[in-house]
Amino acid sequence: MFTYSVNGNTPVQGTYGAPVILTDLMIANGDLTIEIIDCGDATCNNTLVIQAPAPCSPECSIQLGAVDTECLENGMFRITIPVSATNGSLAWQARD
Repeated sequence: MFTYSVNGNTPVQGTYGAPVILTDLMIANGDLTIEIIDCGDATCNNTLVIQAPAPCSPECSIQLGAVDTECLENGMFRITIPVSATNGSLAWQARD
């Protein structure tokens, strides 16, 4: 048996011959350093550095449609801006 820790976090126990599967790793957190230590002999150890892959999510792109203006009373006007996105979230915000 052995223990392993990822980036210095709490060690987890593993069994030789059984694969270690790490999931839900954020690419934005960067490279991983995995330290593996034998449970019976701490001098029997190894360290592995795994380079984070390039982002695999498509980039967000915001498209603006034709802007429409409408005159209102009292010298005011309204602007209508059609906004859509490719790979965006469910909402957006405007800042003036």
